[in-house]
Order: sequence, then C-alpha cells, then structure tokens
Amino acid sequence: MARRSIVTSVRADNREAAVGAIAALPPGPDPIELRADRLSADEVAAVVSGTERELIVTVRRTVDGGSFDGDEKTRHGILAAALAAGARWVDVEWGSELAVLAEGADAGRVILSDHGATCETRELERRVEAMSSSGAARLKIVAPAERPAQILAIRDLLRRRSDDRLCAFAMGASGALSRVLAPQWGSWGTYASAVAGAETAPGQFSAAQLRDSFDVLSIGEATRIVALVGREILPTSPSPAMHNAGYDALDMDRVYVPLQTAHWEDAVELADALGLAGLAVTMPFKGDAAGHVSSCDDLSASAHAVNTIVYGENGSSGSNTDGPAAVALMEARGLEKTDRVDVLGAGGTGRAIATALAQRGIDVGLWSREAGPSIATRPAIERRTHDERRPGESHWLVNTTPRRDDTLIGCGPPARRGVLEAIYGTSPTSLVLRGREAGLQVIDGLELLVAQAELQFERHTGRKPPSGLFAAVGQRHIDSLG
Repeated sequence: MARRSIVTSVRADNREAAVGAIAALPPGPDPIELRADRLSADEVAAVVSGTERELIVTVRRTVDGGSFDGDEKTRHGILAAALAAGARWVDVEWGSELAVLAEGADAGRVILSDHGATCETRELERRVEAMSSSGAARLKIVAPAERPAQILAIRDLLRRRSDDRLCAFAMGASGALSRVLAPQWGSWGTYASAVAGAETAPGQFSAAQLRDSFDVLSIGEATRIVALVGREILPTSPSPAMHNAGYDALDMDRVYVPLQTAHWEDAVELADALGLAGLAVTMPFKGDAAGHVSSCDDLSASAHAVNTIVYGENGSSGSNTDGPAAVALMEARGLEKTDRVDVLGAGGTGRAIATALAQRGIDVGLWSREAGPSIATRPAIERRTHDERRPGESHWLVNTTPRRDDTLIGCGPPARRGVLEAIYGTSPTSLVLRGREAGLQVIDGLELLVAQAELQFERHTGRKPPSGLFAAVGQRHIDSLG
C-alpha cells in the first residue's frame, strides 16, 4: 500500500504570502497544496523553485469552488510554469479543457479531480470509472454531503478499488468525518487547512487536528471509534481533543471523532455501519439516545437523557455523566442537603442535573420556557416556566440554557451560595461574571465539560484519563478559538 498523506492546503494572494505560509508549516514528508487561484505564472514559478517541499499546484475556477476567474489559456500557463519550475503535481478538473494534461508527457505529475458529483454510490462510481481511463497518476473526487450517512458511499467507493490511485472524501460539515477516516478506507490522502480559520473548503480540519488530535494516518481496522453526536459541534467542541489526548496518554488504539448532524437517524446508521465502540451525545439528541439504547441506568431513565452510549455484544447501554459531574462539583464547593437549587432549562442536560440533585435529596426547581411533564423522581420534579421563578432566592443557580446574557438571572445576586454554568466559550457568560462579582462559588462551563468528559472516558474505556489532562487540553482548545 502506498504511503497515505495529509495534504495541507495553502491559499495566498501573492508570492510573499505563499512563501511565508509554506515556511511556517512544520517539516515533514506530506505534500502541500498551493492554491494559486490568485497568483501569476511568474509568482507560482518563484514559489515552486524556492522550496524543496513536495507541492501540488492547483488553480481552481470559481465554478469549481475556487476563486480563479480568468480564461483557460491563462490557467494553463500557470500550471505549465509550475511544472517547469519543478512542482511534483498539478491538479486539474476532469471535464475541463486542462484535463488534456492527464494525457500528455506530464501525466505522471497530474492529479485529475472532480468536485461535481453527488455523494451517492452509483454517481461516484460512474465518475471514477470515467476518470480512470485517463493517464493521470492520481485521481481525486470530492462530493458534498447533505447528511453524514452519505459518507458510507465514499467508504464503499474506496474499499472497492484495488489500487492506490484514488483520493476521496465528502465535503461540508456533514462530510467532515470522512476526512478523518478516508485514509483508513484506502484514500491516498486527506486534505487539511494550514491553521484553524484558514480553511479552503467547508468541513476541513486543520493539519494539526488531523495529525495530532485524530492521528488519522494511524487509524487502522482494529482502531475503536467513538463519535460525538450533536447538531453544532464543529469547530467549537473541545471534546475530541480531550478524549484523543486521553487515548494517546494511555496508549489506546482508539479515536474520538465528531459527527455533526441534524438527524439522530444518521448517528444510528453510522454507528451500525462503522461498528462504533460508542457514542457521546450532546444537544439536541440526549432524549433520542435514551430511546435508542437497550438498557440505561436509573438517572438516565428518569431524566430521559443519555449522553454516553457503549456498544457491546449484548446491545447498547446508556448512561449520563452530566448529572453526576455537576453534583460532584457542587458538593465540592459546599452544596448542602438543605440547599435549594434552581435549574434553568429542561433539555437533556438540565433534566439530568435536576434528576441527579433530586436523587441526592436536594430540593430542586426546574424552569423552562414552557411548563411540561414532571420528571419521575421521588418526589417528582415539577417543570415550571421561567416567569414564575423569583430570581436570587435559591442557594444555587444552574444554567443549562443557551442564554449567555442576564435575561434569566435578574438584577441582583443570582443566588445565595453558588452558580453552575453549563455553557462554555471564549469569554465568561453573564452568570459566571455576576456570580464572581457577588462572591459566590462559581463553576463555569468548561469545568463542567471536563468533569463529565472524564466520567464519560471511564465509561467508554474502563480507565481514567490522567489527572489534569482534560482541563489543560480543553483550555488550549478554547484559547485557540479566541
């Protein structure tokens, strides 16, 4: 099998920027794609001749998702200059005038690519079969995925190929997982941005993420995969970085990957098709997960909220780590049995925390936008509307709503003893700031995320992550977003 590669894509508007971006990349054998959409032939020649790195020079037209808006003669001149200067590869689109390069003397240096297919098995196979008749040394097909389950068409396409000529993955947030798994399926490469925030295509990870967090080139048939499922997890969630750091520290052949979707059914289909070891579940699917598992613990059943699924020979088992983590943090900060706790938000996280508190004998109020069914604890937790609550009267206030402002807090101190915020981000929420100003015990969203993730790691693997690792990795990830 040919060596798999993480291709780092660099886009620059002038020669100096291109040279600087290439020089800033860490050394290594993997190719660099120079997106030369806005460079002249002379600039490209100078960049190519000035580096010893393996370069793929691409001039992508606007119709193909790039920013080159000139004619084909000009584009041909740029690619010819790149070849003459010593570029290892040039990338041309199948069906364009420049596809003729795949039949000439330089065919062994041509990547023939296509970005127009639908992410469906028959369409992908038809296009690859047609592209295979060319003399191009390498092929690349990238199809936009509308739903994550469509990446199975990419997997099947790659696994049916008997050579190492094809690179394939899906584009967009729904196809992001295929960028992580494509090398394992047989793709000669996967593409990444130079740094986070400099993506050249939707759904793209940074090279550091693919190399250091996911370690995609080491994923094999025996690697156990856990997927984080949620509606909005890219690129903000620190969870993949934390869990993968734990696997690496304990030398475990596992990988924790993001699965962003608007449809729970995608997670179920991919869990079965990919043979996942487990799922980590976030908004808005914790209720769906509770209905999916073969069995779950009392807390998850009462709250109807599962955030951790383990698949085994006897089916799937579900549990919840939000509630136990929140209670443990609050008890460490002085929560007493006689305290009153108000929980804002009756989603999966709010229900789990309220249930865990009630099971410890704490008096709990659960508040949401609309009144709803009570949680079947003993005594039952009645769900009431926000406008019925009297702010500041509880001992502890827990926020699990997406609100970062002070709309639900009131104008005085938010509680008497402490606050817990489930929302994390690059800046503190109003609840955290107000709690600190009032001299209360404050637990912020990252602290809760880390605590529940450590419990989740243990339930998925049977082992505890190294102390302090998740907190350090999570903070670095949050800082990188700022």
